[in-house]
Amino acid sequence: MTKFFIRGLFTVFACLLLSGCFGRVQPLYNVVSKPIPTASQALSMKEIGNVIELAAMGRDWLINKKQEGVYELTQTKKTHVAVVQVNYDQKTFSIKYKDSSNLFYNGANIHRNYNRWVQYLERDIQMGLQKAAMNR
Repeated sequence: MTKFFIRGLFTVFACLLLSGCFGRVQPLYNVVSKPIPTASQALSMKEIGNVIELAAMGRDWLINKKQEGVYELTQTKKTHVAVVQVNYDQKTFSIKYKDSSNLFYNGANIHRNYNRWVQYLERDIQMGLQKAAMNR
């Protein structure tokens, strides 16, 4: 009985240790030339920019710089900071890594939370573009 208990306890401990050590850092996720939905391509550059602003603000991204076709956004969560550049036109948009701190970026890999933040932003932009096209 004691051996069984010790093996079980060791197995649980090993699983917890491994789950915490692996998977925290992943390959950097960039959105490169994501097509804007066809119905949304009739939106003006200003309307597309407004959709990106709303998506960014909805996910607590701060807008650092803003010009037509380009946004620089910053996400701050506790001690973690990520900066991305969003480029867009009436056919595509991109979200590219620019800078970070406390996210273990090494040139190819980054903390999984960064990837999650970018994926949420990407999804919200796509949904916002579809809504804007339907309300037009």
